[in-house]
Amino acid sequence: MTSTTDILNQQLASISGSLQYFLPEIICSLFFVILIFADLLLSKNKKTYLWWLAIAGLTITSLATFFQKGFGKQLLFNNTLEFTSQIIYIKLYFLAAVAMVLIYLKLFANAHEKYILRGEFYAFLFALLLGLNVMVMASNMLLLYMAIELVSIACYILVSVQSTKQSAEAGIKYLLFGAITSALMLYGMSWYYGLTGTLNWSEIPLENNGIIALVVVLLSAGALFKLSIFPFHVWTPDVYLGAPAPITALLSIAPKAAGVVLIAHILQHIYPSLLSEVSGFNWVLKGLAIVVAATITIGNWSALAQNNMRRMLAYSAIAHAGFLMIGLINPDIEITPIVYFYLSIYLLMNMAAFLMIDYLARHIGNEQAASFKGLGIQYPYIGMLLLILMVSLAGLPPTLGFYGKLFIFSTLYNSYLLTQDYWLMALLIFGLFNTVISLFYYLKIPYYLFFKSSERKIIVDKKSKFNFYFSILVLPLILLFFMPELLFNFINFICK
Repeated sequence: MTSTTDILNQQLASISGSLQYFLPEIICSLFFVILIFADLLLSKNKKTYLWWLAIAGLTITSLATFFQKGFGKQLLFNNTLEFTSQIIYIKLYFLAAVAMVLIYLKLFANAHEKYILRGEFYAFLFALLLGLNVMVMASNMLLLYMAIELVSIACYILVSVQSTKQSAEAGIKYLLFGAITSALMLYGMSWYYGLTGTLNWSEIPLENNGIIALVVVLLSAGALFKLSIFPFHVWTPDVYLGAPAPITALLSIAPKAAGVVLIAHILQHIYPSLLSEVSGFNWVLKGLAIVVAATITIGNWSALAQNNMRRMLAYSAIAHAGFLMIGLINPDIEITPIVYFYLSIYLLMNMAAFLMIDYLARHIGNEQAASFKGLGIQYPYIGMLLLILMVSLAGLPPTLGFYGKLFIFSTLYNSYLLTQDYWLMALLIFGLFNTVISLFYYLKIPYYLFFKSSERKIIVDKKSKFNFYFSILVLPLILLFFMPELLFNFINFICK
């Protein structure tokens, strides 16, 4: 018989043995505290050191994450967290997104003085990183809920950091919709605990019935909210418009990657019978197909009616979330290298699009598409970068966006061949049709840039740092079109 002392010793051994796998998260926690105290202790004229402190934290966290490569699959902290090699790639993905935002803020600090000198801004970026990392590693529902809440709270604060009426309104809307999804997740967790007696992802086979279907839907609410998937998408345009543009860019990228991982975990662990039962798999298949089709349709058709470029990109992000979900529709409901490939392209495209529109709109005076008339003629290099971005977002050659859409649709077609489920073929045709629809609003921007003349002289500060920063984000979309294997090799190197 195992004594209480033995159980306690086993738990302590599990905790101490797990710390090396949790080092990046520990570093994020430390820098959250350090930045809070640094903000209190530093005088006003020394607040610029906060940015350097945040960059130091990101660098140390990145190194700690990268050197975890090769550790293999591990269950941590008494099976409440799961560490895999694929998790390393997602963690580096989050770090890259935050780094891009911080570099943009430093290069164009004058436009963002309202929050660039505020320590809580940097501190909550690390809180966001911590929450995202735990969110994709969680194998215990209570820990998962706490991670999602930490991500949500960090996002609420970052969205409202400008202290303007518009940003405060965006933060409140985000908070309200987040509270609803949190309640739905908690309700699903209570059902799951009642059925299994545990909050850990269970290997207990569950019957394919309406109650389990309800549990899966309720638990998926949090991930669908982060992904802006129908019917949890309605907050996205207003929040993206009201938040600071760098935070909008971050929100459109990092939480979406975490949401994809979480959806895959829920479907793999909560409902293991779907991997072997055709009827179970078909239920999930049809449900995903309907949700994805609705998301892509709402995103694309709503974007068509937008004149504000940031709202257009917000609806575009909803549509892209639908395409990301297509990557999960395979017989194993797993995250394939194709999904990581699409996420990597999406990181470059969306970050560049939101930040470039923000930079140019500050010179032009607003974010209306018509205000960009003749910009490509007056500033050919800027026009070329925007043209590449829009072509890649539309999924046309010769850009990486073409490969992203091609591989996602190829995955869907292969799933159809394996299952012979005509819902998948219908979704494939539907997705291709919506891709054509997206051309009408993506190519509207190049049309204004090059085929419409401006009634006034647009003055844009063409500093070398502008060309350098956005060239790093945009030109790989062209260059890697001819060598996509380089990106695949990098993904496989990290995930191996």
